Amino acid sequence: MKDKIDALVALKKEIKNEISNSFFFGEIERRSCKGWFGTDPIIFVSLNPSTSTFPTEADKFYYYTLEEFGFANPHLSDLFKDIMTGKEFDAFENDSLKFHEAFEKGLRWLHREIEILGGNTKLIAVGGKTFDLLKKVFDNKQLYPDFLRHYSWACRWNKKDQFRESLMDVKRWIDGTKKAI
Repeated sequence: MKDKIDALVALKKEIKNEISNSFFFGEIERRSCKGWFGTDPIIFVSLNPSTSTFPTEADKFYYYTLEEFGFANPHLSDLFKDIMTGKEFDAFENDSLKFHEAFEKGLRWLHREIEILGGNTKLIAVGGKTFDLLKKVFDNKQLYPDFLRHYSWACRWNKKDQFRESLMDVKRWIDGTKKAI
């Protein structure tokens, strides 16, 4: 495990050198989930870091609920590493050249994360946009064949039970008791 953490530390440093306004999921007191430094071969991939100060109440809910469903030490990551507001992301997405370059870079880093965690690493897209992008590259043996609603959405719109139900489906897929869609 130390080798994995050392490799994640080195990759984080490399990314920070390229993207100064990047963010990596941290640890939350009294939680076993280590965020970016999670070493289980499961990656929950969100779209991009928000401008909120970590940890928000939504972050705390996310970590607690992951643990509640047996995801004690998953790796939490973002496809795009730049901190952006939703409006900034929309403008970024409309610049097809910039977007494509950043997407390719994000995929390169995600492949490195997978390599560090192990070749059989499972990916769970957090949010529909993330899922739409990842399904272009990964098959449903590696990528959960649906998206997990975003945890901040669940908190904002009081849909925590719906988030938990979706996470239970993810758990069944990981455990092999739910067939791919």
